[in-house]
Amino acid sequence: MSNSFYSIYSHGFIRVAVAIPSVRVADCNYNVERTLHLARRASKSHIAIVLFPELGISAYSNEDLFHQDALLDNARSALDSIKTQSRDILSIIVVGAPLRFEGKLFNCAVVIYKGRCLESSQKHIFRIIENSMRSGSSRLLGMLSSEKSPFSAKQFHSAMS
Repeated sequence: MSNSFYSIYSHGFIRVAVAIPSVRVADCNYNVERTLHLARRASKSHIAIVLFPELGISAYSNEDLFHQDALLDNARSALDSIKTQSRDILSIIVVGAPLRFEGKLFNCAVVIYKGRCLESSQKHIFRIIENSMRSGSSRLLGMLSSEKSPFSAKQFHSAMS
């Protein structure tokens, strides 16, 4: 658009989308493929932020599988795959995944932008840990990203409160 008046971004608004891919229980590779397909569509539609379902990387109804190393390792690899394959996607991607950290299991939202993990936040912990674990949350982000976090620990903790 040549006239910025007609752009919602010039008025302080952004386009946000909720995307619900078809998923297969415990098939992280398939779920990543479907997630990235919708993320690319969102990017082409000039969506600023695209939100995916809670635990969408592994699917929600895994029950006992959440405690299996194979599923948790695949979920972690799937996040690495999204990071790698999202470098050309202009939208901020928010995905849900089960993550193990320091022997504990977390239900996390992970924010990815152009190949970088910007943020990770736990929704809740699968009934195996108390709120005192919050002090380890900034280390959880470090586990997901080889880059230094653009957010301070104070900002990270206040976002989780």
